[in-house]
Amino acid sequence: MKPPSYSSILLGICVSIAHTPLFAAEEQQSNPVILQSVEIDEGSQNVFVGRVADNKNRLCELWNIQHENPRSTFKVPATIRGIYVLDYNSKLNQLVLAGVDESKNAYLAFPNTRNKFLRMRIGNTSCRSIQISPDGKMIAAAESRYNGDSLNPHNCFVSAHPTSISFFDTKQGNAIAKFEAHSKGINCVCFSPDGKNIVSSSNDNFVKIWCVDSQKVLLKIPTPSPVKSILYDNKGEYLAGAVNNEIFIWKTSEGNLVKKLRGHCDRVSCLSFNPESNQLASGSYDKSIRIWDIDSGQELKNLRVHDDLVIDLKFSATGKFLVSAGWDGMVNVLDGKNWKIIRTFDVR
Repeated sequence: MKPPSYSSILLGICVSIAHTPLFAAEEQQSNPVILQSVEIDEGSQNVFVGRVADNKNRLCELWNIQHENPRSTFKVPATIRGIYVLDYNSKLNQLVLAGVDESKNAYLAFPNTRNKFLRMRIGNTSCRSIQISPDGKMIAAAESRYNGDSLNPHNCFVSAHPTSISFFDTKQGNAIAKFEAHSKGINCVCFSPDGKNIVSSSNDNFVKIWCVDSQKVLLKIPTPSPVKSILYDNKGEYLAGAVNNEIFIWKTSEGNLVKKLRGHCDRVSCLSFNPESNQLASGSYDKSIRIWDIDSGQELKNLRVHDDLVIDLKFSATGKFLVSAGWDGMVNVLDGKNWKIIRTFDVR
């Protein structure tokens, strides 16, 4: 695939899933697909799939555990070429997407505007991480600065330019703040459970914890390699970060490394904490999903449910389900207790 001639940028879309006019029924079509992100709503048992596809009508689809075929597709703006990342706030029924826009703009969509999108200027950049705050009032978006084939970040190199984190409010889509955070592309951002802080990881080999209100750095943790995925545990006491084939666990109060979880034989691509326990799920380029006990650091399960690299995984709100997406074109929904597959979606 040839590199695009334009720069990739942030695209944010925040919607209420309860308002179905934002979705349009589509027949399933067979076309090349690169899965990028997945989310699950435990109550409705809806699964949201974001990807890069030849068919622009299939960039974001809604599936349901009770059905074999997609229920609907999201009506994204016509300029979007791919969806990189999804984030879902189950308490407030909000979904946000980040992707590529040919016009170098960002967009937010709200339930009361149906298919009318608010446009915001972000700049000539790309975004690989976006998250809704725990109270649903704010969206955080991070610049990644990928060059090359922007639709496939794993075939890109990262520009050595300063990158920023931006905050937007979810009511009007207004920019709240933007601050320079790292010297290279940002791989991941994650709010603390109370929403007061946000953590960022970057290719500059630093993890930083920031105060959301002041945008001041509270803690700066050096890392031996770039951290590709980072998140808080459920109490906000620990950070889990994907560092090459390992998972590092840091204490948030001092930033000291307390554990290294070893088991994967290739790069760890994604992490998710079970909201109701001390378990951590990790996905990897080695095609496996591992379940870990954080207290002991022991591996509990080695799940082989994909035939290609695992690109994303998420626990549902109470840990009842674990959903995973792989570059084999499959999305699997697993039981969060016995780890058996409940449903597999072929989204190719």
